[in-house]
Amino acid sequence: MNYPYSTATGTIQKILSKIQSVGQPTKLDKNWMSSIGFTKSSEQRMVGILKFLGFAEKDGTSLVLVCNEDE
Repeated sequence: MNYPYSTATGTIQKILSKIQSVGQPTKLDKNWMSSIGFTKSSEQRMVGILKFLGFAEKDGTSLVLVCNEDE
């Protein structure tokens, strides 16, 4: 199995923080990443990593990433 990787340390934390401020995407893809300011190719690779980690389906449909403490 080929595991996705990135040399852009700290990017996943930045993306998750951004999701908390802008809201969860309906589809996690490169277009959405660009729309929230992640335009470098190293940042774009995070889509595959987030899918691998279970934050989105293979087709990009995002799963529940962030919930309020009240939920």
